[in-house]
Amino acid sequence: MGLGQSMTGGERLNNPGNLIHDGSCWPGLLPPAKPSRFGWQDEQRLCHFDTPAHGIGALCTVLLSYQRLKGCWTLGQLMRRWLAAGDDDIEAHLAQAEKRTGIAEHGPVDLDRPGDLATVAQAIIACENGRCIYDDGLIAEAAAAALAR
Repeated sequence: MGLGQSMTGGERLNNPGNLIHDGSCWPGLLPPAKPSRFGWQDEQRLCHFDTPAHGIGALCTVLLSYQRLKGCWTLGQLMRRWLAAGDDDIEAHLAQAEKRTGIAEHGPVDLDRPGDLATVAQAIIACENGRCIYDDGLIAEAAAAALAR
């Protein structure tokens, strides 16, 4: 991270997908965070993980469930499912994801392929945080761990 850049809430909580507490028992999940000195009020409702790898792994597991259980087989379907219903910037986020992944909105995605899963996870991280500070190796390892569960 460059000089003068502060961490986003998702980065601070090792939860770059900004997953919300829903009762899931993710590996590495910590008790709910107390509001931080940074003043980000949503931190209590978001999951807090012990490491970025666990947070990225949880994100990957959610993406896999979208494909396997909800039938999201294109980048557009995955992104629209991920983004909040009230997000008025869905098309901008989708355009960013297309650019980052090299996959068209209606292009097929097979998340059982580790490379596809890691690529889409990286796009989600950039969407949620405005950037992706995690190296490709860490994301690939987290994707592989999610596929092994």
